[in-house]
Amino acid sequence: MKINNNKTHIVLLLFLFVFIKFLFAIATVDEIRYFIYPISKIIDTITNTHSVYVVTKGYFNENLNFVINKSCSGINFFLIFLVSISYRYSLEKNKPSSAKNLIISSLIALIATLLANSSRILCSITAPTFFSFNLELLHQIQGTVVYLFFLLFSYLLFDYLLKNKIAK
Repeated sequence: MKINNNKTHIVLLLFLFVFIKFLFAIATVDEIRYFIYPISKIIDTITNTHSVYVVTKGYFNENLNFVINKSCSGINFFLIFLVSISYRYSLEKNKPSSAKNLIISSLIALIATLLANSSRILCSITAPTFFSFNLELLHQIQGTVVYLFFLLFSYLLFDYLLKNKIAK
């Protein structure tokens, strides 16, 4: 019966993944404003600057000459992390219901996304002063390295907490 429950959970996760990807693909910056707002506030706090929301553009930080827009939301990271930890959580002996699992996993994935995105943006802001080559390529490399680090580190931490029953 556990295998059947896991199959149901996997189907639910895949549906959720596709559904959110579809919604996000058709969403405008204004419609996902709530998702990029916390990232903007974290960057503002760390850099001691201020961003303003520009309709259809995103959060513009004049001091840093930087816009936090739809591409900075980290939705792909969020979804990959959500699916990974939700599935891992479903493998526990005393696993929670799918609803409780998704709520807990979503909150953890949201926190990890905020940390990863903030780190990636901070790297993007500071790196051009250290390097002087193709900035677009540098931005892609930074995103890959930061997201991969956060995915691996956060997943391993979550797995460790589950194995040691700290997260239960």
